Amino acid sequence: MKLSQKNRGPKRAGLSPIHQPGGVDSVDRIPRALLLAVGLFLGIFTFGVYALTSSRTLISCGDSAELTAVAATFGVAHAPGYPLFTVLGGLFTALVPGSPAFGVNLFTAFCGALAAVSLFFLLARITGQWAAAAAGSLTLAFSYHFWLYAQVPEFSALNALFIGLLLISVLARRYFLTAFLAGLSMAHHHSIVFLFPGLLLLFAIDIKSKKVSFTPARWAQLALCCALGLSPYLYVPLRAHAMPALNAGTVNDLSRFLDHFLRRAYGVTSLTPEYAPFNTVGLESSLRFFGESLVRSFSWVGVVLGVLGFFVLLWRSPKLFAAVGSAAVLAGPFFLAWAGMPAASAVLKTILERFFVASFFLFAVGIGVGLARVADKIKSSGFGRSFPVGARTVSLGVLLLLPFSLMGHHFSRLNLRNFGLCEVYGRDLFASLSQDAVVFVHGDNSLFTLWYLQRLAGARPDLKILNSSISPPYADHLRAHFPELGIAPGFTPTLQELIAKTQGKFPLYIVGIPGSDFRELGLLGNPYHLRPSGLAFEVVNRSPSDEDSLTPVAMAFDGSVPKDWRDNYFVEEILYLYTIGHYNRSVIHAAQGHFRAAHEAALMALKVDPQFELARDLGGRMLKKINSRPSPPQSIPPGGKSSG
Repeated sequence: MKLSQKNRGPKRAGLSPIHQPGGVDSVDRIPRALLLAVGLFLGIFTFGVYALTSSRTLISCGDSAELTAVAATFGVAHAPGYPLFTVLGGLFTALVPGSPAFGVNLFTAFCGALAAVSLFFLLARITGQWAAAAAGSLTLAFSYHFWLYAQVPEFSALNALFIGLLLISVLARRYFLTAFLAGLSMAHHHSIVFLFPGLLLLFAIDIKSKKVSFTPARWAQLALCCALGLSPYLYVPLRAHAMPALNAGTVNDLSRFLDHFLRRAYGVTSLTPEYAPFNTVGLESSLRFFGESLVRSFSWVGVVLGVLGFFVLLWRSPKLFAAVGSAAVLAGPFFLAWAGMPAASAVLKTILERFFVASFFLFAVGIGVGLARVADKIKSSGFGRSFPVGARTVSLGVLLLLPFSLMGHHFSRLNLRNFGLCEVYGRDLFASLSQDAVVFVHGDNSLFTLWYLQRLAGARPDLKILNSSISPPYADHLRAHFPELGIAPGFTPTLQELIAKTQGKFPLYIVGIPGSDFRELGLLGNPYHLRPSGLAFEVVNRSPSDEDSLTPVAMAFDGSVPKDWRDNYFVEEILYLYTIGHYNRSVIHAAQGHFRAAHEAALMALKVDPQFELARDLGGRMLKKINSRPSPPQSIPPGGKSSG
């Protein structure tokens, strides 16, 4: 292909052409039929592996459980709304037999497979080598984090697909298509903006080199294409107005729509309000986690190839290096610095790593270019010149070694076909609750899991499962769906007020409320008490005095998980929910003087997490109290003697 004026000169042996704005696309070196055939094979093969290893039920609690339930019921998800994921996921689920969760899991897998195919076409355009492009695509597909989030319903897989499509369209100078895709990608998730500076750079280079020109009318057409891409956002207010059961934000006016679209509840530009201020401790922790995850995904060999590939891009096409490299940095390290969230727990790591996928996709561009460089060196070696057919065969084998070694290494960790721990956790929560109860749930992991199981699996329709965080939009939702709670129009009760209003009318339970909030909620005898029940607490007027009257709740989960699954942080997240649930029960039992029950609950917490020191300490103290209790007096039978 033609290079820029800076790099023109005698062709260097063994160097693949790299795409340059203004040059001839190197993809033209590959027969179109071969390109399409390989792309089709990669898509079918990758999707087949993802479908084979995907869970048949809920694969994760938290946001993914909500997105699953929202897509399957055409509801409205939390800000920014995810309208494109909701509509496409819902349509896909309607066509797939099996549970709604399995349908949304397959939709996510389909997006992941298409994203891997988009990387293949992108690398083919950049390198002109179909084999290196295929190897780069498979390396991404079977890297740990990409494979994981091609199974967990999150924004990541569809977002990666848009990254590939946008880069292909801008390199092909299909700028009206680029504008439409830019708007459409924003209708999925706002984090796609990290790609835009690189795209604008390539666009500006073409304008400066007079490869394209835009009149005011054409600029207006570009804006119209972008607005058309954003049109799925109309779904949010239209659907919210119908008050579906899953209706985050209750977006029934313009102000609430803007709040939802701009994520004002999360701080607009911050990941969460809690970590909005910049802090070096959080940055160091998250960057270290990012680096460890990069190696975990691609191995050290893949990381070295990626660095090599970016050096090749810097040498052969500085503009493309700047565009892709800047996007990788902005979507990865820069985002982490901006978010300020430390990788301090399994819960926080699951939030962070779903954002790594975009940066890792862009890093895989470098891996593909690095693989192409390795293939060139083999073909241009003395062996390659003497035995060109053999060199091509050896080259293909070397190229496929990395992706298939990653596939073999990660398969056991990511084969979640029989995984159902998230649903088991939800059903164990249901077993903790009595009939016709009102349940206030704190924390997305428990709340969204229960909502999915109730709304889509038909479990416990008798329960009223409420979010413990009550905002004015949510108060409107409660008035529409639970009029029996008696919330007055225009009034937003606090959780304490709603507890006072409902206690005595319904069995009332609390799930996941931090112990530090109990006093404020009136749950430490002022005026209500807590009766531990499995993983929940019943709000009662008086605490039980007789320990023997306490009935333990039978649970399906016994604390054992296959070792390979424990490598996934979202599995650790579910295990933490069990651990902290058992520990909190132990604390309440101990405060009420039920030492045997407290000791048993602490042992259950340790069975799930043997390293949980708080439970170990509390269990030890309860055992001492049990052993220090005086033995009950022995009865002497009439006319008999006591022993000793």
